[in-house]
Amino acid sequence: KLRAEYTTQIGHRPAPSEVASWQNSLMALSMLVDQAELNDHGVILEYQLGNTSRRLDAMLTGHAATSAENAVVVELKQWSDGSIGPSTADNCVELYVGKQVRRVLHPSVQVGGYQQWLLDNHSVFYETDAVALTAVSYLHNHQHDPGGELWADRHAEALHRNPLFTGDQSE
Repeated sequence: KLRAEYTTQIGHRPAPSEVASWQNSLMALSMLVDQAELNDHGVILEYQLGNTSRRLDAMLTGHAATSAENAVVVELKQWSDGSIGPSTADNCVELYVGKQVRRVLHPSVQVGGYQQWLLDNHSVFYETDAVALTAVSYLHNHQHDPGGELWADRHAEALHRNPLFTGDQSE
């Protein structure tokens, strides 16, 4: 369903690697949604942010216990342990993937950018009685490592604003 809708909305077929990524990450997200008993909540996948090339992986929508409307942007990463190192660039990490090192935004910074774009551009998030919007990252193939680069002091502010969770933190 996602592949067909992606083709309709984006205008071209997704790459096979993207489909494989969806199969892995969306299964992990599905298990979290089920574990948290959020089965009556909405899920938006691969939402394109306006006239940009950026797409958020997932957004969960629903009501808090107080009945206030909420939405949570979830950035899904398949990064594994040992593939992430420090970067000399602000807000970035070095990721070893495909036999090379790539400089990429820290997941908390990346998802925070998506959150800010939505807050700036969608009235549902900034009008009176706005839907509360938060954003997190979920690295389902990674283990929490407080001494690792993702939790380095230089990323503390981004982590505070937009928490990062790993596979062993599904609770």
